[in-house]
Amino acid sequence: MMQESTYSVTFIASYSDGDRYPLKIEVDASGVEQAIMLATAKAESSRFQKDNLLLMSVIPELCPPATEDVNIDGILKPCPFCGNPHISLVGTLREFDGEITWFANCGCCNASQLPDSKEGATRNWNQRDEVKA
Repeated sequence: MMQESTYSVTFIASYSDGDRYPLKIEVDASGVEQAIMLATAKAESSRFQKDNLLLMSVIPELCPPATEDVNIDGILKPCPFCGNPHISLVGTLREFDGEITWFANCGCCNASQLPDSKEGATRNWNQRDEVKA
């Protein structure tokens, strides 16, 4: 089970005045797909009259905290900066190509890396040296 993160979901929408504006909605979700679903429901139920929602991006604003139920399988090595073993894989949707990418994040010191594929994010994180005790 994935931990919840706070995501900013950005749409472009057509409004009743004939213009198109960005619409940014924050939701707490367990991944990109759930964030899109929750944000779409919020957008459609909001009081502003809009049409033609076009999804632009899904970006985590707050990553999951370091709790004992994160990384229980030990796939990700502990944080090289603070030694925290509870590292999260967090998804994001890139605006320029709509691809879901992932990055590892330490919920203790907030260390992270550039987004990549899920396998690439895991490999890149684990190439780092562990903290020496």
